Amino acid sequence: MYCYDIRKQIRTENRRKLIGEIVIMITLVFITALILLTCNLKNPFVVVEPSNSKQLDKAYKSGVDYVRFKHVNLEFTGYYKTNESNEIIYNCYALTLDDTKYFVFVPAKDSDGNKESPKSEINNYSFTANMQKDWKLIEKVSKDYDSEKTEFLEEYGVSDIILNEAKSDRMEMYLLWALFMLIVIISLVYLVLSLLQVKLITRDKAVKKLVNYGNIQEILDSINKEVLSEKIYESGKTKLLKNWIISFDLGDIHIIPKQIIQSVTLIKEKRKVYGFFSIGEANFMELTLTDGAKEAVYVKSSLIGEEMKQIIENEYIS
Repeated sequence: MYCYDIRKQIRTENRRKLIGEIVIMITLVFITALILLTCNLKNPFVVVEPSNSKQLDKAYKSGVDYVRFKHVNLEFTGYYKTNESNEIIYNCYALTLDDTKYFVFVPAKDSDGNKESPKSEINNYSFTANMQKDWKLIEKVSKDYDSEKTEFLEEYGVSDIILNEAKSDRMEMYLLWALFMLIVIISLVYLVLSLLQVKLITRDKAVKKLVNYGNIQEILDSINKEVLSEKIYESGKTKLLKNWIISFDLGDIHIIPKQIIQSVTLIKEKRKVYGFFSIGEANFMELTLTDGAKEAVYVKSSLIGEEMKQIIENEYIS
């Protein structure tokens, strides 16, 4: 014997919607992570404080992004970086650890960014830097010393690891990580709420409205009975009952009592899959309610829409 259960129907629709949301959220998180990785995302949460060249080289080889130095002395090398307007933005200094020298790029504001006379020395200086290899710089300096790159590094005890002061860079990394974590947290919270909506159908938006017309559970029971004995018309997942219109379409749920329907109009508008993306235009019945609200109920064709419109006008409104 056929036994209709609107509660089961609501859970099924919300479960399908949840699956779609999970796929979309995973895709969103994956795309966000991919974008961040292409932006050369670094880890600002791990900062090593090397006290000698071996520790610094080990940190670089192990993939550490940031190193911190406290109260060190730097010597100006004569090199600098400029922006597109040819303004000095970084001056290049040398940091000596043991017998190894490291090029350090310090913001011009911290080293009197004057091409003619930057500070020759910066003493007792503390900074955090990211590490990279810059063979263009090494090649330029080695040419100035009339030497090949490898010969220059060996002869003058210079490391090929370049240190770039990274206070602002590290802050940007914090913000990017915060954005990524925010997206993950929002996605998880949204999915948890959607899961609760599947488990507890009284959390569904359409079901919540039923409290305005009586006890929700009693209303759902009465709808089940009407489907079995007092159904006027049915097309797909849309049913016209004695006292209710119920409709389920790609996560869109309508449970509407007949007494609040004022008018019905056939329209065409974009049909959305679980509220996320459109799959083209479709036929809808637009129901205008007594409070001025409008609900668009999907119909398979304009012909079916005309039949349902006539029934609603004759049975519900007149």
